[in-house]
Amino acid sequence: MATNQVTPRESMRNLTLSTLERTLIQNTLGANLASDVTKYGTNGKAAAKDAFNGEDIKKEKDEEYKSLSEKYESMGVAGEPTYPSNSDISYKIINGLEQVMEASYLEDLVEGVNKMAPELKFNLPDKLKGFVYNEFIQKAAERKDGKLMINPKKLSEDEQTAIEVYENLKEAYRITATNKVINANPLGDVKAYLNGVTAKYNPRSTE
Repeated sequence: MATNQVTPRESMRNLTLSTLERTLIQNTLGANLASDVTKYGTNGKAAAKDAFNGEDIKKEKDEEYKSLSEKYESMGVAGEPTYPSNSDISYKIINGLEQVMEASYLEDLVEGVNKMAPELKFNLPDKLKGFVYNEFIQKAAERKDGKLMINPKKLSEDEQTAIEVYENLKEAYRITATNKVINANPLGDVKAYLNGVTAKYNPRSTE
């Protein structure tokens, strides 16, 4: 009897959705953003502090410390590692989130962000499905004066739109994560832009 095997495409979708849905990732990202006093004031900073004291982040710190201790022991390193700070754990978690999002198919990001922020209700036009942010960046990358630059002229109009959709989905995720920490009013211009993309490609869907 044949077993159902998960295809690489299905595996990528599962990774994207499971990553975006993790409470630990949402709370860590939201807490870091909420700690910006210039944007969210002292209430945001207080909310961020409470989030960093949450059980999910504490558990992640404990697991990271245990992993480091085992690495030290296996390499014969004397002494104990430093217990991970909020910054240490935030860098690891947010960097992992960035890598997954950049390697994700655009339609999977839409699905994940819509689940987290159901009020967004964004339907990705079929013409923009199958696009991956990392592939755009590689295609449009060029070196100028020793620096790596992105030349949008190397991309089609649809590809440029897909990049803008990606950036807005990323911002929607960040806004919603922050909102969950500080209970603020989310989204705004991001939803307006994404609705504009829907209207451009599927005018009837906005009627």
